[in-house]
Amino acid sequence: MSYVSEAQRLQAETEMKLDALYEKYSGYVPKGLDDEPWSAEEREIIRAFSAAVKALRLKYPDWEETVEEYKRQKDEQGHG
Repeated sequence: MSYVSEAQRLQAETEMKLDALYEKYSGYVPKGLDDEPWSAEEREIIRAFSAAVKALRLKYPDWEETVEEYKRQKDEQGHG
């Protein structure tokens, strides 16, 4: 696997977790401006994502170059 593929997988997994969380509370009617019972779960999902991204960046020290190369390839595909 590469940094990009692992990061894409991580992002997709995180989006699915957040979607499931939001679906769980989709019918909830807040009782006030600060009434968001999902916020602690949401923060935990986002913290876990951030920690995993940090770990990926340590695993792939050249991650910035990899991302730039990925962007260049995507641009070439879009214009080629």
